[in-house]
Amino acid sequence: MLVTALMVSMSAMLATPSNAALPTYAALPTYAALPTYAALLTEAVAPTVAGTQLNTAAPIDAAGTMDADVIDDVFEDIDDLDVPLAGWGLMSLEAEDGDIVCFDKDGDTVFVPFSYAVGDRVYFLGYPPIEYYAQPNPKESADVDGHWASDNINFIAEREVFMGFPDGNFRPNAQMTRAMFATVLARMIIADLSSYNEPMFDDVDPDSWYGPSVLWAYDYGIVEGIGGGRFDPNGGITRQDMILMIERFLDVFGISLVATVDAEPFYDEDTISFWAADAVARMREHSIVQGRPGNQFDPRGFSTRAEVAAVLYRLVESAITETISRRR
Repeated sequence: MLVTALMVSMSAMLATPSNAALPTYAALPTYAALPTYAALLTEAVAPTVAGTQLNTAAPIDAAGTMDADVIDDVFEDIDDLDVPLAGWGLMSLEAEDGDIVCFDKDGDTVFVPFSYAVGDRVYFLGYPPIEYYAQPNPKESADVDGHWASDNINFIAEREVFMGFPDGNFRPNAQMTRAMFATVLARMIIADLSSYNEPMFDDVDPDSWYGPSVLWAYDYGIVEGIGGGRFDPNGGITRQDMILMIERFLDVFGISLVATVDAEPFYDEDTISFWAADAVARMREHSIVQGRPGNQFDPRGFSTRAEVAAVLYRLVESAITETISRRR
């Protein structure tokens, strides 16, 4: 597969001698560890990453492979721009299609979940010291063809947020478990899970495939246990629980969305638990959540893998397109 090497480089004012000297992706702090834009405005200083001082000057256009204006606007118009993911900026590469990738210290490919194609460019949330590339990563599962959420599923799968099963199927109508949900949220934010190796729940092994993700999500207040020292990783996640956790995820990582619709209330709105009602209403206004047949939200129904993929697709689309619209 041909990778279109579209390198993003920093300004000559960046205090590093060469791209080779820049920190690798894995060496950078996680999204949450970076200072928020509000903090930068208050302190009037640029953030530091791995000892490298960043500044707000427009980056050099590397042979036309980088949209310098986009990055420049993120820093210069920070008072007016609602930029999601604190500490990271809206960037773009010229490509009609393709997923955005970078490489970790071991040379392994890391996909950027928050990426979305608009016209002949792919816009994404990135961090200038890292080199990014556009690389198609088509994903198709036999059991997804013709499914109502096929485009959403393929979009999310291409970004390696969702993984299929060993038999090559996605199982779109299968129940989404609490362990699966914590895992995809960790992948959405490219969370650093290396320090999550101490038990917090009696039924969550830190060495399991989902263990570090569950512990990470709990640490950030995105998920909770069910009592008695248990998390119930294999239990299904209800639709109201899913939306509540999505709202917490948005709030923790500063992902702000603009309300897009004057949403019609769900037919069964009065059956939504009081502790989830505000979250459901907010996500409805952002068009992140939709109803089941008959405009039923079905708050205690279990979420399917397809429904979660659709919610995450809408989240990425809204976060990117609304941020672009605010800079125009």
